[in-house]
Amino acid sequence: MMLLALLASLASADTTDSYTWDIQLNGNIVGHRTLDVQTIDDPTDPRRVLRVWTDINASVMDQQATFQQRMTAVAGSGPAAFHASVDQNGSLSEYQARQDGYGWTLTSVERRGVRSEDLPANSVDLSTADLLDPGSRVPIWTFTDARVLTAEDGLIWQTPVTRLGASDIVIDGQTVLAEGYEIEPPAGKMQLWYSADGVLVKYAWRWMGVRAEALLQDPPRQTLDTTPAIDDGPVVTETAL
Repeated sequence: MMLLALLASLASADTTDSYTWDIQLNGNIVGHRTLDVQTIDDPTDPRRVLRVWTDINASVMDQQATFQQRMTAVAGSGPAAFHASVDQNGSLSEYQARQDGYGWTLTSVERRGVRSEDLPANSVDLSTADLLDPGSRVPIWTFTDARVLTAEDGLIWQTPVTRLGASDIVIDGQTVLAEGYEIEPPAGKMQLWYSADGVLVKYAWRWMGVRAEALLQDPPRQTLDTTPAIDDGPVVTETAL
C-alpha cells in the first residue's frame, strides 16, 4: 500500500505545459508549431519530455512548399536528446541523437542512405530542441559561441551567439518584454526572443530562401518557480530506424 501511495504521489507531481506558435510568411499565417513539455518529477530521474509537431504549407516564390516535423526529446541537465521525423516537400528523413555516459550516437536515415557516428560528449553544447525548452539547463543565452545539434537535418553547426537586447513583443494584445539573441545557421541568421522565465515568444529564420517568423499564440503565464529539474543526463529510448 505504501508503494502504491508513493507511485500515485509521484504521478500527480508531473506537470505538462503547452505552447503554440503561429508561423508567418509575409504577414500571412502558413503553419503552426506546438510544444508539450511534460515535467517528470521523479526523485531518481527528474527530466522533461518535449513533444513537438510542426506543420508548414506555403507558396514560396510561386512554388508550393511544405514542411512537417514530429519530434520527441528528453532533457535533463545537459543538451536534449531527440528522435525526429521530417517531411520536407515530400522528402522523408529521420534523425536520432542519443547520449550516454561516453558521448553521443547520431543516426540519420535519408533518401541517400543511412549514416551513424559516435561523438564525444563535449562535441555538442545544445540541440535545437533546447531552443524551444523553457526549462533547458543549456539555454542559448549562456553561450557566446555554441555547437548546435539540429533535429532538422542531424548535423552539428557552430555559431556565434549575439545578444540583441530587450524588445517589446505584442502577443494577443499583451506586451511581453523579451530578450533577443541571434545565431547563424548555415541557411542564414536566426533571431530568438525569450521572456523572463525562458519561454520562446518569437523567432525568425530563413526557410526556403525567405524570412519566416513564428509568434507565440498566448502570452506566457507567470510561474512561481521556473527552476528546471536537474538529473545526470538525458536518456532516449532507441527507436528502430
